[in-house]
Amino acid sequence: MRRWFIVVITVLAVVAVGGACGIPDDEGPVALDGAHLPPEPVPAEADDATGDDDEGSVLYLVAGERLQPVQRPSQPDLTATLVALLEGPRGTEAALGLRTAIPAGTRILGVTLNGGAVRVDLSKEFVSIVGEEHLLALAQVVYTAAEASAVDQVQIAIEGEAVAVARDDGQLTSGPVGPSDYDALAPP
Repeated sequence: MRRWFIVVITVLAVVAVGGACGIPDDEGPVALDGAHLPPEPVPAEADDATGDDDEGSVLYLVAGERLQPVQRPSQPDLTATLVALLEGPRGTEAALGLRTAIPAGTRILGVTLNGGAVRVDLSKEFVSIVGEEHLLALAQVVYTAAEASAVDQVQIAIEGEAVAVARDDGQLTSGPVGPSDYDALAPP
């Protein structure tokens, strides 16, 4: 009995000392500059492996104040790819400091081909942010949709209504936008 007691005390002491040596918490978000991130898409996490040779889907998350491509398992269609984008960064991606500017609770209400553009209908939560964060969120949707579809123009709708969106030059447009409209936010 005494032997078990000594073993238990030793294990508890090791756990207590090991826990005290952890990495301290940051007091808030930490901005990363692009120099600390890989120029290529961040690879899919090990638990995302699909077992096939498909390169997968590329989503665009945020690193600092720019977009960062992230490799994910291949999605069956554009809607599924955009839903994956709205879920935000996964464990490895978040550990690298990647984040999303898309407001929590934003949902995909529809994705349709509309002429030469993809129309992405988002829920009203998408417009709950303004300024640079809104531009980053727009760029995330536009880059991801253009990457995953046969067209490179995206029309944004909110709750079924097409809306004017800002480009990175500050101009509003009611027409479709493409990745070139957000060059200032492009991956490094």
